[in-house]
Amino acid sequence: MYKFSESEDKLSSLNSDEPSDSDIENILQKYKDEEALIGGSDSDLADKPGKSKSRKRQALDAQREERSAQKLKKLQEAKAKQALRNFEKQAKKEAIEQQKLLKQSLKAAAKSIKPEECMRYMTVELDCEIDQTPYGAILKEALAKSDITCKTTSQVVPNLISWSRQVQALDDNMQLKQSNVSLKHFLLIMLGSEFKEHISKNTLLAHVKNMFALTQCKQFTIAVYIEEKLNPNQETVIIETQMLTRCDFRFVKELEDLTELLLQATKAVAQIPHKLKREEKYKLLNEYFSDSNKDTVKVDANGNGLNRLWQQMLCMFPLARLETAEAITAVYPTPAALFQAYETCGCKKEELLQDLCIRRARGPCTVARRIGPELSRKCCNFFCAKENVFL
Repeated sequence: MYKFSESEDKLSSLNSDEPSDSDIENILQKYKDEEALIGGSDSDLADKPGKSKSRKRQALDAQREERSAQKLKKLQEAKAKQALRNFEKQAKKEAIEQQKLLKQSLKAAAKSIKPEECMRYMTVELDCEIDQTPYGAILKEALAKSDITCKTTSQVVPNLISWSRQVQALDDNMQLKQSNVSLKHFLLIMLGSEFKEHISKNTLLAHVKNMFALTQCKQFTIAVYIEEKLNPNQETVIIETQMLTRCDFRFVKELEDLTELLLQATKAVAQIPHKLKREEKYKLLNEYFSDSNKDTVKVDANGNGLNRLWQQMLCMFPLARLETAEAITAVYPTPAALFQAYETCGCKKEELLQDLCIRRARGPCTVARRIGPELSRKCCNFFCAKENVFL
């Protein structure tokens, strides 16, 4: 029960006097007004616990919704991270697959240019008019025996032979694809009658230039099938044509020679990529030292092999064999020792090595011979020369 000081004071002051009805009504009205200012009547106070429960329920509902929203957000973030991981995993898998296909393509390309494999990827394209000649069937038979693919096609010039190569490469879908690439190398078979006609009319040079213009070739070879020997006039025209163009003339008298020429030309064209790659590799190396293992001497970190290398250097001189080199290295075990001997021997440098004995075998019956003045002079000129022109 709330205490209202002003109303109670008035009621206590009325205890002595008998209040009137209007006074009581005024006091009750003020009492109600004070209750309204404080927070309502008793009925309103009775309703407050229910409103408090409603607010708590609303707060709990709000918390549940917030937790649900947080869980949903975390779930969405987890799904996004999983999707990103899957995408990165798939991209990595595709990149590995592309690298694998690229390695296969490079490996196949490297294999196709090897000397022992390159002929399998070549195709000889014969002009259709060659089939009508006596040597057409012979050329096809020779190519078939050598396991070289051959086909007949219409060339820009009659009796013309060209080549194409089967190349393996990756397409736009990163798939290994094979395709034929035409090579700018041509072989023209010219009969003796046609050759003589060009010589007599002085049209051979113009004819060859026309061939270059029509084929746009890099290398052009003309095989002249003629049995007679060339006269000086014909040789002069041939030399002039070769000097003014990149054309090469080959003269054959027999069908076997023509067949051999076609096989040699096919092999030479097939090995061009391998030779170019080897040449490019050698350009990166020193002019005088290549990575060839032919006739090389291995020298380890301890110097083992230096004596054998010194002997091999001496064997490069004419008339010098292993026995000669062993005789020199027995007295002068290193090049420095030989240089020092040349510096201290005075004016008879050319005679320094001529009296050294060479023994071809061991034992009491062996015959010794001297190195001699010729080889001694050559060694002196080589090791003591100060001008490369003299060498």
